[in-house]
Amino acid sequence: MRFFTSRDPSRQQFDPIREIGVERLEPRIVLDGASSLGAVSGSPWQNPLDPLDTNNDGVLAPNDVIEVLSLTNHRGAGKLADWSAPPTLHRYAHDVATVFADSNGDGFLSAVDALQIVNRLNKSDPAHNLTTLDTRDDFPDFVDAAIRSLDLRDGYDRVRTAFEVEGDVDFVQLIPKYDRLAITGFVDKVAGGLSIQILDGDLEVIKSSADLVPREGVLASGWSADIAEITLPVQAGAPYYLRVQAEDLVSLGNYAVSVVNFDAGWWVPMPDSEAEQDLHGDTPGSDATNLPLKSGIASVSSFLDQADDADVFRIDVPEGVLEVSAEKLGIAEAASRAMTVKLYAHDGSLLTTALSQQAEVLTQSLPPGTYFVSVSREGAVGVPTAEGEAAGRAWHYRLDVRHHRPRCGPQLDSELGDDLHADESGDAATEVEFDDRGVLCLSSFLDDAEDVDVFRFTAATNRMRVGAGSVGSPYDVKVRVVDELGVVLAPLTRPGLRSGPGSRVYSLQEGAAYYLLVESVQPTALQYVMRAKALPHFEEIELTPPERSPGRPTVACSPQPVALDPALHGNDAEVDEIGPDAIPLEFDDRGHACIRSVLGRGSDQDVYQFTATELNLSVAVHGRGVKIRAYDAQGNELTNLIDRPSRPGAMRLETSLVVGELYFLVISSPSDLPQHYSLDAHQYYLGIDPIWDIDPI
Repeated sequence: MRFFTSRDPSRQQFDPIREIGVERLEPRIVLDGASSLGAVSGSPWQNPLDPLDTNNDGVLAPNDVIEVLSLTNHRGAGKLADWSAPPTLHRYAHDVATVFADSNGDGFLSAVDALQIVNRLNKSDPAHNLTTLDTRDDFPDFVDAAIRSLDLRDGYDRVRTAFEVEGDVDFVQLIPKYDRLAITGFVDKVAGGLSIQILDGDLEVIKSSADLVPREGVLASGWSADIAEITLPVQAGAPYYLRVQAEDLVSLGNYAVSVVNFDAGWWVPMPDSEAEQDLHGDTPGSDATNLPLKSGIASVSSFLDQADDADVFRIDVPEGVLEVSAEKLGIAEAASRAMTVKLYAHDGSLLTTALSQQAEVLTQSLPPGTYFVSVSREGAVGVPTAEGEAAGRAWHYRLDVRHHRPRCGPQLDSELGDDLHADESGDAATEVEFDDRGVLCLSSFLDDAEDVDVFRFTAATNRMRVGAGSVGSPYDVKVRVVDELGVVLAPLTRPGLRSGPGSRVYSLQEGAAYYLLVESVQPTALQYVMRAKALPHFEEIELTPPERSPGRPTVACSPQPVALDPALHGNDAEVDEIGPDAIPLEFDDRGHACIRSVLGRGSDQDVYQFTATELNLSVAVHGRGVKIRAYDAQGNELTNLIDRPSRPGAMRLETSLVVGELYFLVISSPSDLPQHYSLDAHQYYLGIDPIWDIDPI
């Protein structure tokens, strides 16, 4: 057991309507673990926006009292953590409270919670909205020195404020104590709800509320319908940042964000499938389930469906150290709990094996590449799980994969409006140096729509990778490399030189001086991060890109075969219109798709359909007079974020996507003659798109 006391009572100013009193330095004994979840700002079983609105329908009504009384009669008074996870964990855990019954925020279910609501009902109009916050902006628009950090020492804190101007953005820092985060946004009169992103210490977006895909079996009450949610594994003690914005950028209103920081072992997580469904492949190869490591951490909760079952996952990792652990869930303590974790190379050859008796970690230093992780079980045939006898021989497990690599941790060098950096190449440019790892990492501001930041460096090798992106909005910034004569260098297009989103590779002359020019694609001021890395010296590399025919791009992936008969590319109306008969556009496991085809005579157009798997789309189409447009499933044309004229014979489209939604690409030409064209598309989650050497400006 341990003691905690209510901290600074002045923090209660966030709750002007909360008539629950402040417990001033009253010692309280609680159990360690989940039972200690809470903070002076309330508990995760309390509605973070309206503490007395237990069912979160936006109004105070007798139903709120009934919900609390019903739960008290069913469960009895006591610690809410003893029998339930907080309501905001409804997508993660099994035993979840269905309402925010803790109206006084003390972490206990009691008659006091119902009494609080009754007292309030006797003083106000039951239909009156509870939220009475004055609109104000308590949080900065950037990750700067003024950023506030939530207090997660007790596993919970919240943001409770408002959007007071159009386009308002709020940033807040998190330093988690435990290895899981559940982030949930609530709104009052904010049209369309919230858009929440979580960024790591390098200011890279690792998860977004837009990634949420509806799934069966989660809490389906009205309160969850329009709420922004993120649940993810994190590194305890590492810094993270929340970026909060209204989905409708012109919308104003109050909002709250609940942040629950918990240990993965406190509650049994929901599996990704039913027992005995066997969702994952058994051997390394094409049947393995892809496990993205965007944040450097990935977690799976699933079943080993029979005694000889193995689940295999594919992971693509940069250079670093990989840690893999597996833990059995819901198995009787008397039973053998041993599981085997294996690591395979890209060709399926076994690299190492570990027997995980108590969730020990398999650790391996790896070069960049594709690997496979398998989980299987040892012994305990026929032992039932917490899912009951119906699960039969299935084992419920949790797999955690963590990748450790050096972080650059960019430090902001100025405040908005300072404009520390010169706008042109020359002696006034800011001199920068790469560290002993050959890495350059910095963060600054483009202070207005016309601002350019120029940095000067001396090449230590003959290759460099560089990229830049605005914080939370990856398509808003571009970086160019210029030599001392003012010549803009073209990125290399040789296969194998691209290594992930947000960067391009350039050939340099060792010992020569160069400039990095950072500028905004959109007419706005913004905060950006630039990263560069000096690559090992390579003697055979050419100083210019390989020659090729004008208007024909380097193939970034194997072109998808498309029949060229009139039934598909003539005047057939069935594939000239947006709809279910559109040609499926097939993206590979890197998010690339390629088409080489022909538009027929007259007003022919080709229509392709795809489902978004990432947040951003970059498309380049080559062909004389060929145009490209993007549409959502309702037929609404998407905004092209590239709003400047394209080069002759080439057009580029950049737009944002919603993961899981259906989209269409329409290729057309005003010519009456058949037109050959090529289409190269890339879905990616962050950073300036690394593929195209087309500069549409």
